[in-house]
Amino acid sequence: MIPPVSPLSYDTVYTVSVAADAVADLSDNPYGAPISFSFTTESAPTQPFITVVSSTPTNNQTNIKRTANIVFTFDAVFTSIDSTKISLKNSGGSTISFKVSGQGTNKLTINPDPTLSALTKYTVVLSEGAVSSASTTLSPYTLNFTTGKK
Repeated sequence: MIPPVSPLSYDTVYTVSVAADAVADLSDNPYGAPISFSFTTESAPTQPFITVVSSTPTNNQTNIKRTANIVFTFDAVFTSIDSTKISLKNSGGSTISFKVSGQGTNKLTINPDPTLSALTKYTVVLSEGAVSSASTTLSPYTLNFTTGKK
């Protein structure tokens, strides 16, 4: 893998050239031939993003009721929900099941099922495309919170 030293530009052709003596096998034998290849980066996103403007609970909030729903408010109405692009995990990395609602509004409600564990940190990740409309998609968002005793 050849990592770039800075982010690559959209819609740009890049060429990678490797000199014959720049690569060797495990016995230190040179590859023996120069290598060159080109690739084009993806086009810039053309659709604006739907963004989270608030959430309940708020990020890093503590003492959240174990039966509370998680609600995200967006800056636009969304028409579809892709729950495969939403994750709810506890601090141990275990996935928590949930139900979602809110299609056709600007509020996404996540109802964890079963009741969340007490005094546990949770992370909700909304990946790009978790909610979308005909011309927009979600800008990724992560929310952390910790439940209380009740």
